[in-house]
Amino acid sequence: EKNGYLEPFVGIYKKNIKVEVLDLIREEKLNFDNLFEKIKINRIAEDKIEEIADTDRIFFNINKKEDLIKYKNFKAK
Repeated sequence: EKNGYLEPFVGIYKKNIKVEVLDLIREEKLNFDNLFEKIKINRIAEDKIEEIADTDRIFFNINKKEDLIKYKNFKAK
């Protein structure tokens, strides 16, 4: 969690959710919220993550080439 929102790409998932994921793909329900309704999740609060990682860096959003350049120049805490 960062700023109260789930960050699904920074997660660890069990292989046994493959069936649920494939079902959602077939149903064209391509949103993590749909998956989280079907599986059990354990949320880790941002302050706990900050104890072991730089959350600004691991949750940095890269969509364009410019974002990648910014990330490469990002100063670690």
